[in-house]
Amino acid sequence: MAIDGVETRDDFETRADAGEGDRGLVRLWLSAWATADKEEESWRVEAEETVRRYRQEETAYGFDPSVSSGIDAFNILYASVETMVPALYNSVPVPDIRRRFNDKDEAAKLGSQMLERAISTMVDSYDFDYVMESVVRDMEITGRGVTRVRYRPYTRSDAETDEESVVWEEATCEHVPWANFRHGPGRMWTDVQWVGFEQFYTRDQLIEINPKLGNKVRLDVQMPDYEKGDPGSPPPEVFQRARVYEIWDREKRQVLFVAASMAEQPLKVEDDPLGMLDFFPIPRPLYAIRTTDSLIPIPPYRMFRKQAQELAEVTQRIVKLIRCLKWRGVRDASIKEFEDLAKLDDGQFSPMMDTAALYSQAGGIDRAIWLMPIDKLIATIRELAAHREEVKQSIFEVTGVADIMRGQTDPHETKGAQQMKVQWGTIRIQRKQQEVARFARDLFRLKSEVIGNKFSQETLMTMTGIQLPTAQEKAQAQQLAQMQQQMAQQAPPAPPGNGASPPPQASPRPPMAPPGAY
Repeated sequence: MAIDGVETRDDFETRADAGEGDRGLVRLWLSAWATADKEEESWRVEAEETVRRYRQEETAYGFDPSVSSGIDAFNILYASVETMVPALYNSVPVPDIRRRFNDKDEAAKLGSQMLERAISTMVDSYDFDYVMESVVRDMEITGRGVTRVRYRPYTRSDAETDEESVVWEEATCEHVPWANFRHGPGRMWTDVQWVGFEQFYTRDQLIEINPKLGNKVRLDVQMPDYEKGDPGSPPPEVFQRARVYEIWDREKRQVLFVAASMAEQPLKVEDDPLGMLDFFPIPRPLYAIRTTDSLIPIPPYRMFRKQAQELAEVTQRIVKLIRCLKWRGVRDASIKEFEDLAKLDDGQFSPMMDTAALYSQAGGIDRAIWLMPIDKLIATIRELAAHREEVKQSIFEVTGVADIMRGQTDPHETKGAQQMKVQWGTIRIQRKQQEVARFARDLFRLKSEVIGNKFSQETLMTMTGIQLPTAQEKAQAQQLAQMQQQMAQQAPPAPPGNGASPPPQASPRPPMAPPGAY
Protein backbone atom coordinates (compact mmCIF):
# COMPACT_ATOMS: atom_id res chain seq x y z
CA MET A 1 0.00 0.00 0.00
CA ALA A 2 1.03 3.64 -0.33
CA ILE A 3 0.66 6.65 1.94
CA ASP A 4 0.44 9.85 -0.08
CA GLY A 5 2.59 8.42 -2.88
CA VAL A 6 5.16 6.70 -0.64
CA GLU A 7 5.16 2.94 -1.25
CA THR A 8 5.13 1.07 2.07
CA ARG A 9 6.11 -2.52 2.74
CA ASP A 10 5.80 -5.00 5.58
CA ASP A 11 8.61 -7.42 4.66
CA PHE A 12 11.72 -5.56 5.87
CA GLU A 13 14.40 -7.70 7.52
CA THR A 14 16.39 -4.82 8.99
CA ARG A 15 16.03 -1.06 9.21
CA ALA A 16 18.49 -0.67 6.37
CA ASP A 17 16.08 -2.43 3.99
CA ALA A 18 13.85 0.66 4.02
CA GLY A 19 16.56 2.68 2.30
CA GLU A 20 19.40 4.99 3.15
CA GLY A 21 19.28 8.49 4.55
CA ASP A 22 16.27 10.56 5.50
CA ARG A 23 14.09 9.18 2.69
CA GLY A 24 14.62 5.62 3.96
CA LEU A 25 13.78 6.76 7.51
CA VAL A 26 10.48 8.24 6.32
CA ARG A 27 9.67 5.09 4.35
CA LEU A 28 10.47 2.90 7.36
CA TRP A 29 8.08 4.67 9.71
CA LEU A 30 5.32 5.14 7.17
CA SER A 31 5.51 1.38 6.55
CA ALA A 32 5.40 0.70 10.29
CA TRP A 33 2.38 2.98 10.66
CA ALA A 34 0.59 1.33 7.73
CA THR A 35 1.18 -2.14 9.23
CA ALA A 36 -0.16 -1.10 12.62
CA ASP A 37 -3.10 0.62 10.92
CA LYS A 38 -3.98 -2.53 8.99
CA GLU A 39 -3.75 -4.72 12.10
CA GLU A 40 -6.33 -2.67 14.01
CA GLU A 41 -8.54 -1.77 11.05
CA SER A 42 -11.41 -4.11 11.94
CA TRP A 43 -11.37 -2.92 15.55
CA ARG A 44 -11.57 0.75 14.54
CA VAL A 45 -14.58 0.04 12.32
CA GLU A 46 -16.26 -1.75 15.22
CA ALA A 47 -15.27 1.02 17.65
CA GLU A 48 -16.72 3.70 15.37
CA GLU A 49 -19.99 1.77 15.10
CA THR A 50 -20.09 1.39 18.89
CA VAL A 51 -19.53 5.11 19.42
CA ARG A 52 -22.34 5.94 17.02
CA ARG A 53 -24.66 3.55 18.80
CA TYR A 54 -23.71 5.04 22.15
CA ARG A 55 -24.40 8.54 20.82
CA GLN A 56 -27.67 7.31 19.25
CA GLU A 57 -26.58 8.57 15.85
CA GLU A 58 -27.82 7.22 12.56
CA THR A 59 -25.29 9.01 10.35
CA ALA A 60 -21.59 9.44 11.01
CA TYR A 61 -21.73 12.92 12.53
CA GLY A 62 -25.35 13.77 13.08
CA PHE A 63 -28.83 12.44 13.75
CA ASP A 64 -31.02 11.96 10.70
CA PRO A 65 -34.68 11.63 11.80
CA SER A 66 -35.74 10.48 8.33
CA VAL A 67 -33.97 7.11 8.78
CA SER A 68 -34.48 6.21 12.41
CA SER A 69 -35.01 2.49 11.96
CA GLY A 70 -31.47 1.69 13.08
CA ILE A 71 -31.66 3.71 16.28
CA ASP A 72 -31.89 1.59 19.41
CA ALA A 73 -35.30 1.95 21.01
CA PHE A 74 -33.65 0.91 24.28
CA ASN A 75 -30.01 2.09 24.43
CA ILE A 76 -28.62 -0.44 26.88
CA LEU A 77 -25.06 0.48 25.82
CA TYR A 78 -25.51 4.04 27.03
CA ALA A 79 -27.08 2.83 30.28
CA SER A 80 -24.24 0.36 30.90
CA VAL A 81 -21.46 2.87 30.21
CA GLU A 82 -23.07 5.58 32.31
CA THR A 83 -23.26 3.11 35.20
CA MET A 84 -19.74 1.70 34.87
CA VAL A 85 -17.78 4.93 34.39
CA PRO A 86 -18.77 6.50 37.77
CA ALA A 87 -18.20 3.12 39.44
CA LEU A 88 -14.65 2.96 38.06
CA TYR A 89 -13.67 6.62 38.48
CA ASN A 90 -15.53 9.14 40.61
CA SER A 91 -13.00 11.56 42.14
CA VAL A 92 -9.65 13.19 41.44
CA PRO A 93 -6.81 11.02 42.78
CA VAL A 94 -4.58 12.51 45.47
CA PRO A 95 -0.81 12.09 45.02
CA ASP A 96 0.92 10.27 47.87
CA ILE A 97 4.70 10.19 47.44
CA ARG A 98 6.87 8.77 50.20
CA ARG A 99 10.18 7.06 50.67
CA ARG A 100 10.22 3.34 50.07
CA PHE A 101 12.14 2.80 53.30
CA ASN A 102 11.47 4.97 56.33
CA ASP A 103 15.12 5.83 56.94
CA LYS A 104 16.67 9.07 58.19
CA ASP A 105 17.52 10.48 54.78
CA GLU A 106 16.48 14.12 54.98
CA ALA A 107 17.29 14.77 51.33
CA ALA A 108 14.97 11.95 50.20
CA LYS A 109 12.27 13.19 52.55
CA LEU A 110 12.51 16.70 51.16
CA GLY A 111 12.46 15.39 47.60
CA SER A 112 9.31 13.37 48.29
CA GLN A 113 7.57 16.39 49.77
CA MET A 114 8.50 18.58 46.81
CA LEU A 115 7.31 16.03 44.24
CA GLU A 116 4.02 15.51 46.07
CA ARG A 117 3.36 19.24 46.30
CA ALA A 118 4.38 19.82 42.68
CA ILE A 119 2.08 17.09 41.34
CA SER A 120 -0.77 18.31 43.52
CA THR A 121 -0.29 21.81 42.11
CA MET A 122 -0.19 20.47 38.55
CA VAL A 123 -3.39 18.45 39.04
CA ASP A 124 -5.18 21.60 40.22
CA SER A 125 -3.79 23.78 37.43
CA TYR A 126 -5.79 22.08 34.65
CA ASP A 127 -8.79 19.78 34.26
CA PHE A 128 -7.13 16.49 35.22
CA ASP A 129 -10.51 15.07 36.21
CA TYR A 130 -11.79 15.47 32.64
CA VAL A 131 -8.73 13.65 31.25
CA MET A 132 -9.18 10.69 33.58
CA GLU A 133 -12.93 10.50 32.97
CA SER A 134 -12.34 10.60 29.20
CA VAL A 135 -9.83 7.76 29.21
CA VAL A 136 -12.13 5.59 31.34
CA ARG A 137 -15.04 6.35 29.00
CA ASP A 138 -12.91 5.41 25.97
CA MET A 139 -12.07 2.13 27.66
CA GLU A 140 -15.72 1.27 28.30
CA ILE A 141 -16.92 2.26 24.82
CA THR A 142 -14.10 1.33 22.45
CA GLY A 143 -12.06 -1.05 24.61
CA ARG A 144 -8.87 1.05 25.05
CA GLY A 145 -7.99 4.38 26.65
CA VAL A 146 -4.74 6.31 26.23
CA THR A 147 -3.39 9.43 27.93
CA ARG A 148 0.00 11.07 27.39
CA VAL A 149 2.17 13.32 29.54
CA ARG A 150 3.51 16.58 28.11
CA TYR A 151 6.21 18.98 29.28
CA ARG A 152 5.26 22.61 28.62
CA PRO A 153 7.86 25.34 29.29
CA TYR A 154 6.79 28.98 29.12
CA THR A 155 9.53 31.37 27.99
CA ARG A 156 10.02 35.11 27.92
CA SER A 157 12.36 37.07 25.65
CA ASP A 158 14.70 39.72 27.04
CA ALA A 159 14.40 42.90 25.00
CA GLU A 160 18.04 43.91 25.66
CA THR A 161 19.88 40.62 25.14
CA ASP A 162 17.26 38.95 22.87
CA GLU A 163 17.60 35.77 24.92
CA GLU A 164 14.74 33.56 26.06
CA SER A 165 14.41 32.40 29.63
CA VAL A 166 12.00 29.89 31.14
CA VAL A 167 9.58 31.62 33.50
CA TRP A 168 7.22 28.71 34.23
CA GLU A 169 6.95 24.97 33.58
CA GLU A 170 4.13 22.45 33.56
CA ALA A 171 3.80 18.68 33.35
CA THR A 172 0.27 18.06 32.09
CA CYS A 173 -1.73 15.05 30.93
CA GLU A 174 -3.52 15.02 27.58
CA HIS A 175 -6.23 12.66 26.43
CA VAL A 176 -5.34 10.81 23.21
CA PRO A 177 -8.33 10.11 20.91
CA TRP A 178 -8.78 6.39 20.39
CA ALA A 179 -8.64 6.71 16.58
CA ASN A 180 -5.30 8.59 16.54
CA PHE A 181 -3.07 6.16 18.42
CA ARG A 182 -0.92 3.34 17.04
CA HIS A 183 1.79 1.13 18.51
CA GLY A 184 4.33 -1.42 17.41
CA PRO A 185 3.83 -5.18 17.31
CA GLY A 186 3.71 -7.27 20.46
CA ARG A 187 1.59 -9.73 22.37
CA MET A 188 2.23 -7.98 25.69
CA TRP A 189 2.77 -4.28 26.32
CA THR A 190 6.37 -4.90 27.39
CA ASP A 191 7.10 -6.12 23.82
CA VAL A 192 6.06 -2.83 22.20
CA GLN A 193 9.05 -0.85 20.89
CA TRP A 194 7.31 2.21 19.46
CA VAL A 195 4.14 4.22 19.91
CA GLY A 196 2.71 6.84 17.57
CA PHE A 197 0.22 9.69 17.62
CA GLU A 198 -1.59 11.01 14.58
CA GLN A 199 -1.46 14.80 14.74
CA PHE A 200 -3.02 17.51 12.57
CA TYR A 201 -0.94 20.69 12.51
CA THR A 202 -1.61 24.09 11.01
CA ARG A 203 1.07 25.99 9.09
CA ASP A 204 2.08 27.98 12.16
CA GLN A 205 2.42 24.82 14.23
CA LEU A 206 4.57 23.18 11.54
CA ILE A 207 6.88 26.19 11.49
CA GLU A 208 7.10 26.08 15.29
CA ILE A 209 8.22 22.45 15.12
CA ASN A 210 10.80 23.10 12.40
CA PRO A 211 11.27 26.69 11.13
CA LYS A 212 13.24 25.47 8.09
CA LEU A 213 10.91 22.71 6.88
CA GLY A 214 7.55 23.92 8.18
CA ASN A 215 6.81 25.83 4.98
CA LYS A 216 7.65 22.85 2.77
CA VAL A 217 5.01 20.48 4.18
CA ARG A 218 1.88 20.24 2.07
CA LEU A 219 -1.40 20.72 3.96
CA ASP A 220 -3.17 17.52 2.95
CA VAL A 221 -6.16 17.40 5.32
CA GLN A 222 -9.25 18.92 3.73
CA MET A 223 -12.90 19.22 4.67
CA PRO A 224 -13.91 16.18 2.54
CA ASP A 225 -11.95 13.98 4.96
CA TYR A 226 -14.28 15.07 7.73
CA GLU A 227 -17.38 14.64 5.58
CA LYS A 228 -16.39 11.05 4.77
CA GLY A 229 -16.92 10.16 8.42
CA ASP A 230 -13.30 9.40 9.32
CA PRO A 231 -13.29 9.27 13.17
CA GLY A 232 -9.60 10.21 13.24
CA SER A 233 -9.99 13.41 11.25
CA PRO A 234 -10.04 16.77 13.03
CA PRO A 235 -13.25 18.78 13.34
CA PRO A 236 -14.02 21.25 10.52
CA GLU A 237 -12.46 24.70 10.69
CA VAL A 238 -11.18 27.44 8.39
CA PHE A 239 -7.51 26.43 8.63
CA GLN A 240 -6.11 23.61 6.55
CA ARG A 241 -3.88 21.12 8.29
CA ALA A 242 -1.15 18.59 7.61
CA ARG A 243 -1.25 14.99 8.79
CA VAL A 244 1.88 14.31 10.86
CA TYR A 245 2.84 11.06 12.59
CA GLU A 246 4.63 11.56 15.90
CA ILE A 247 6.69 8.39 16.49
CA TRP A 248 8.39 7.54 19.79
CA ASP A 249 11.08 4.95 18.98
CA ARG A 250 12.21 3.28 22.19
CA GLU A 251 14.97 1.26 20.51
CA LYS A 252 16.80 4.39 19.30
CA ARG A 253 15.30 6.61 22.05
CA GLN A 254 14.26 9.14 19.41
CA VAL A 255 11.09 11.09 18.64
CA LEU A 256 10.36 11.56 14.94
CA PHE A 257 7.79 13.82 13.31
CA VAL A 258 6.98 12.33 9.90
CA ALA A 259 4.66 14.26 7.59
CA ALA A 260 2.62 12.04 5.31
CA SER A 261 2.95 14.57 2.47
CA MET A 262 6.74 14.99 2.68
CA ALA A 263 8.70 11.87 1.71
CA GLU A 264 12.14 13.52 1.44
CA GLN A 265 12.93 13.71 5.16
CA PRO A 266 11.31 13.76 8.59
CA LEU A 267 9.95 17.05 9.77
CA LYS A 268 11.97 16.72 12.97
CA VAL A 269 14.10 14.15 14.82
CA GLU A 270 14.77 14.69 18.53
CA ASP A 271 16.82 12.56 20.90
CA ASP A 272 15.03 11.51 24.12
CA PRO A 273 13.26 14.81 24.88
CA LEU A 274 11.96 13.83 28.34
CA GLY A 275 14.69 11.48 29.58
CA MET A 276 12.23 9.06 31.21
CA LEU A 277 13.15 5.57 32.32
CA ASP A 278 10.67 3.78 30.04
CA PHE A 279 11.01 6.49 27.35
CA PHE A 280 7.32 6.39 26.34
CA PRO A 281 5.23 9.46 27.33
CA ILE A 282 2.27 7.20 28.12
CA PRO A 283 1.62 4.56 30.76
CA ARG A 284 0.34 1.15 29.77
CA PRO A 285 -3.09 1.83 28.20
CA LEU A 286 -6.35 0.93 29.84
CA TYR A 287 -7.91 -2.19 28.32
CA ALA A 288 -11.51 -3.16 29.07
CA ILE A 289 -10.91 -6.78 28.05
CA ARG A 290 -7.36 -8.08 28.07
CA THR A 291 -5.90 -11.31 26.72
CA THR A 292 -2.32 -12.51 26.63
CA ASP A 293 -2.11 -13.22 22.91
CA SER A 294 -2.97 -9.84 21.37
CA LEU A 295 -3.03 -6.11 22.10
CA ILE A 296 -5.92 -5.40 19.73
CA PRO A 297 -8.68 -3.88 21.90
CA ILE A 298 -12.08 -5.50 22.36
CA PRO A 299 -15.12 -3.24 22.87
CA PRO A 300 -17.22 -4.57 25.78
CA TYR A 301 -20.33 -4.07 23.62
CA ARG A 302 -19.20 -7.01 21.49
CA MET A 303 -19.94 -9.36 24.40
CA PHE A 304 -23.64 -8.48 24.57
CA ARG A 305 -24.36 -7.12 21.10
CA LYS A 306 -26.87 -9.86 20.18
CA GLN A 307 -28.74 -9.45 23.46
CA ALA A 308 -28.81 -5.67 22.91
CA GLN A 309 -30.23 -6.15 19.43
CA GLU A 310 -32.90 -8.49 20.80
CA LEU A 311 -33.71 -5.92 23.49
CA ALA A 312 -34.11 -3.23 20.84
CA GLU A 313 -36.38 -5.46 18.73
CA VAL A 314 -38.58 -6.35 21.69
CA THR A 315 -38.86 -2.70 22.67
CA GLN A 316 -39.82 -1.71 19.13
CA ARG A 317 -42.53 -4.36 19.09
CA ILE A 318 -43.89 -3.10 22.40
CA VAL A 319 -43.96 0.45 21.05
CA LYS A 320 -45.81 -0.64 17.90
CA LEU A 321 -48.38 -2.63 19.88
CA ILE A 322 -48.95 0.24 22.27
CA ARG A 323 -49.75 2.44 19.29
CA CYS A 324 -52.54 -0.03 18.46
CA LEU A 325 -54.14 0.46 21.89
CA LYS A 326 -56.84 2.90 20.84
CA TRP A 327 -60.50 3.20 21.82
CA ARG A 328 -62.14 2.57 18.46
CA GLY A 329 -64.96 0.60 16.88
CA VAL A 330 -68.05 0.83 14.64
CA ARG A 331 -71.48 2.32 15.30
CA ASP A 332 -74.95 2.53 13.82
CA ALA A 333 -74.89 5.27 11.20
CA SER A 334 -78.50 6.17 11.88
CA ILE A 335 -77.68 7.51 15.38
CA LYS A 336 -76.49 11.05 14.76
CA GLU A 337 -75.81 11.70 18.44
CA PHE A 338 -72.65 9.53 18.33
CA GLU A 339 -70.89 12.29 16.42
CA ASP A 340 -70.96 14.52 19.52
CA LEU A 341 -69.59 11.88 21.90
CA ALA A 342 -65.91 12.66 21.14
CA LYS A 343 -66.49 16.31 22.02
CA LEU A 344 -68.07 15.70 25.41
CA ASP A 345 -66.18 16.39 28.65
CA ASP A 346 -66.45 14.59 31.97
CA GLY A 347 -70.01 14.73 33.36
CA GLN A 348 -71.60 15.86 30.09
CA PHE A 349 -74.31 13.97 28.23
CA SER A 350 -75.72 14.15 24.75
CA PRO A 351 -79.50 13.95 24.36
CA MET A 352 -80.93 11.11 22.27
CA MET A 353 -84.26 11.32 20.41
CA ASP A 354 -86.57 8.54 19.17
CA THR A 355 -83.78 5.95 18.71
CA ALA A 356 -83.43 5.51 22.47
CA ALA A 357 -86.76 3.72 22.78
CA LEU A 358 -85.99 1.58 19.76
CA TYR A 359 -82.67 0.29 21.15
CA SER A 360 -84.08 -0.12 24.65
CA GLN A 361 -86.58 -2.60 23.24
CA ALA A 362 -83.78 -4.39 21.32
CA GLY A 363 -81.70 -5.01 24.43
CA GLY A 364 -79.80 -1.74 25.06
CA ILE A 365 -78.02 1.05 23.28
CA ASP A 366 -74.75 -0.87 23.39
CA ARG A 367 -76.17 -3.03 20.60
CA ALA A 368 -75.46 -0.14 18.26
CA ILE A 369 -71.74 -0.01 19.11
CA TRP A 370 -68.94 -2.53 18.57
CA LEU A 371 -65.52 -1.84 20.17
CA MET A 372 -62.28 -3.44 18.99
CA PRO A 373 -61.12 -6.02 21.61
CA ILE A 374 -57.80 -5.06 23.22
CA ASP A 375 -57.54 -7.54 26.09
CA LYS A 376 -55.43 -9.97 24.02
CA LEU A 377 -53.29 -7.09 22.85
CA ILE A 378 -52.67 -6.05 26.45
CA ALA A 379 -51.72 -9.60 27.39
CA THR A 380 -49.22 -9.71 24.50
CA ILE A 381 -47.63 -6.44 25.62
CA ARG A 382 -47.28 -7.76 29.16
CA GLU A 383 -45.55 -10.89 27.92
CA LEU A 384 -43.18 -8.84 25.80
CA ALA A 385 -42.41 -6.55 28.74
CA ALA A 386 -41.61 -9.57 30.92
CA HIS A 387 -39.35 -10.96 28.19
CA ARG A 388 -37.60 -7.61 27.93
CA GLU A 389 -36.76 -7.74 31.62
CA GLU A 390 -35.29 -11.22 31.12
CA VAL A 391 -33.11 -9.95 28.27
CA LYS A 392 -31.96 -7.00 30.36
CA GLN A 393 -31.05 -9.34 33.20
CA SER A 394 -28.97 -11.49 30.86
CA ILE A 395 -27.12 -8.36 29.69
CA PHE A 396 -26.46 -7.32 33.27
CA GLU A 397 -25.05 -10.79 33.97
CA VAL A 398 -22.66 -10.42 31.03
CA THR A 399 -21.55 -6.91 31.93
CA GLY A 400 -21.42 -7.50 35.68
CA VAL A 401 -23.67 -4.52 36.47
CA ALA A 402 -25.69 -5.80 39.41
CA ASP A 403 -29.07 -4.35 40.32
CA ILE A 404 -27.66 -3.07 43.61
CA MET A 405 -25.22 -0.91 41.56
CA ARG A 406 -28.10 0.55 39.58
CA GLY A 407 -29.95 1.51 42.76
CA GLN A 408 -32.56 -1.21 42.25
CA THR A 409 -33.34 -3.88 44.81
CA ASP A 410 -36.17 -5.98 46.13
CA PRO A 411 -37.75 -4.33 49.22
CA HIS A 412 -38.64 -7.77 50.57
CA GLU A 413 -34.99 -8.90 50.69
CA THR A 414 -33.18 -9.15 53.98
CA LYS A 415 -30.21 -6.99 54.92
CA GLY A 416 -27.89 -9.97 54.64
CA ALA A 417 -29.07 -10.72 51.11
CA GLN A 418 -28.46 -7.13 50.05
CA GLN A 419 -24.99 -7.14 51.63
CA MET A 420 -24.17 -10.33 49.75
CA LYS A 421 -25.31 -8.66 46.53
CA VAL A 422 -23.02 -5.71 47.23
CA GLN A 423 -20.08 -8.05 47.93
CA TRP A 424 -20.49 -10.32 44.92
CA GLY A 425 -22.02 -7.71 42.62
CA THR A 426 -18.92 -5.52 42.78
CA ILE A 427 -16.26 -8.23 42.70
CA ARG A 428 -16.23 -8.23 38.89
CA ILE A 429 -15.52 -4.53 38.60
CA GLN A 430 -12.84 -4.52 41.29
CA ARG A 431 -10.22 -5.55 38.72
CA LYS A 432 -11.15 -2.60 36.53
CA GLN A 433 -11.11 -0.28 39.52
CA GLN A 434 -7.61 -1.47 40.38
CA GLU A 435 -6.56 -0.98 36.75
CA VAL A 436 -7.85 2.60 36.74
CA ALA A 437 -5.99 3.25 40.00
CA ARG A 438 -2.85 1.77 38.43
CA PHE A 439 -3.24 4.04 35.43
CA ALA A 440 -3.56 7.17 37.59
CA ARG A 441 -0.54 6.09 39.66
CA ASP A 442 1.55 5.59 36.49
CA LEU A 443 0.54 9.05 35.26
CA PHE A 444 1.80 10.52 38.53
CA ARG A 445 5.03 8.56 38.12
CA LEU A 446 5.56 9.97 34.64
CA LYS A 447 4.81 13.44 35.94
CA SER A 448 7.40 12.91 38.67
CA GLU A 449 10.02 11.96 36.11
CA VAL A 450 9.27 15.01 34.00
CA ILE A 451 9.41 17.28 37.05
CA GLY A 452 12.69 15.78 38.25
CA ASN A 453 14.32 15.89 34.81
CA LYS A 454 13.04 19.18 33.44
CA PHE A 455 11.89 21.58 36.14
CA SER A 456 14.25 24.28 37.37
CA GLN A 457 14.88 24.96 41.02
CA GLU A 458 13.10 28.31 40.82
CA THR A 459 9.95 26.70 39.38
CA LEU A 460 9.92 24.06 42.10
CA MET A 461 10.31 26.59 44.88
CA THR A 462 7.52 28.76 43.48
CA MET A 463 5.26 25.78 42.93
CA THR A 464 5.79 24.03 46.28
CA GLY A 465 6.61 26.88 48.67
CA ILE A 466 9.74 25.02 49.86
CA GLN A 467 12.90 27.14 49.83
CA LEU A 468 16.03 25.40 48.59
CA PRO A 469 19.59 26.69 48.89
CA THR A 470 20.95 28.48 45.86
CA ALA A 471 24.14 27.46 44.07
CA GLN A 472 26.07 30.20 45.90
CA GLU A 473 24.75 29.07 49.27
CA LYS A 474 25.68 25.48 48.45
CA ALA A 475 29.24 26.54 47.54
CA GLN A 476 29.58 28.53 50.78
CA ALA A 477 28.32 25.56 52.83
CA GLN A 478 30.82 23.24 51.14
CA GLN A 479 33.70 25.67 51.82
CA LEU A 480 32.68 25.95 55.46
CA ALA A 481 32.53 22.17 55.83
CA GLN A 482 36.00 21.80 54.29
CA MET A 483 37.46 24.44 56.60
CA GLN A 484 36.00 22.72 59.67
CA GLN A 485 37.43 19.40 58.51
CA GLN A 486 40.89 20.89 58.00
CA MET A 487 40.85 22.56 61.43
CA ALA A 488 39.88 19.28 63.07
CA GLN A 489 42.80 17.50 61.36
CA GLN A 490 45.34 20.21 62.39
CA ALA A 491 44.29 20.34 66.08
CA PRO A 492 46.96 18.78 68.49
CA PRO A 493 45.97 15.64 70.43
CA ALA A 494 44.95 16.03 74.09
CA PRO A 495 47.83 15.34 76.61
CA PRO A 496 47.59 12.25 78.89
CA GLY A 497 47.05 12.45 82.68
CA ASN A 498 44.16 14.84 82.63
CA GLY A 499 41.86 12.46 84.41
CA ALA A 500 40.54 10.89 81.26
CA SER A 501 39.86 7.18 81.37
CA PRO A 502 42.51 5.01 79.74
CA PRO A 503 41.76 3.56 76.36
CA PRO A 504 40.00 0.19 76.47
CA GLN A 505 42.23 -2.85 76.24
CA ALA A 506 41.60 -5.46 73.64
CA SER A 507 40.13 -8.65 75.06
CA PRO A 508 42.25 -11.79 74.78
CA ARG A 509 41.60 -13.89 71.70
CA PRO A 510 39.56 -17.03 72.49
CA PRO A 511 41.15 -20.38 71.73
CA MET A 512 40.46 -21.87 68.32
CA ALA A 513 37.71 -24.46 68.10
CA PRO A 514 38.79 -28.02 67.29
CA PRO A 515 38.26 -29.26 63.75
CA GLY A 516 34.71 -30.37 62.99
CA ALA A 517 33.07 -28.01 65.51
CA TYR A 518 30.31 -25.52 64.44
